[in-house]
Amino acid sequence: ELRMTAIESVVAESIIPHAGLFGGRAPIARTAIGHAYLAGLKPDAREQLMAELREHYAGDWATIGPRIQRDIRTIERKGYCVVLGEWTPSISGVAVPIVVDDDGLVLSMSAGGPAKLLSADLLEELGVMMRDVRRELERAVGRPCRD
Repeated sequence: ELRMTAIESVVAESIIPHAGLFGGRAPIARTAIGHAYLAGLKPDAREQLMAELREHYAGDWATIGPRIQRDIRTIERKGYCVVLGEWTPSISGVAVPIVVDDDGLVLSMSAGGPAKLLSADLLEELGVMMRDVRRELERAVGRPCRD
């Protein structure tokens, strides 16, 4: 399917209750975690998945496609991407790709939640921290540093 599935979830302590996302699903084409996943894929795998997404979102692709490309370029430049309310206007997030091996195994790590609690500036700060964590994770599995 054209969705990401959360395999681990941590919920921050807050006065506003938040549900955990373990097993939750989010569309690849409209979320930071999905855009990070696409950025981490090898070019052939990315093109194949982009073709599936283009077909699935045919009516909205003129908007979605450029957003995905924007975020892939941002990840290439900064190591993370921020998506503000593109899946659901009230939800924003930041994500990084984690390339695990040469065979193409890619994971994504993200942080997100209510847009009213997560300013763009805060998401940028989280992105820098997550990029640093990603670097350490990739080093731990023997991947060369990409940035």
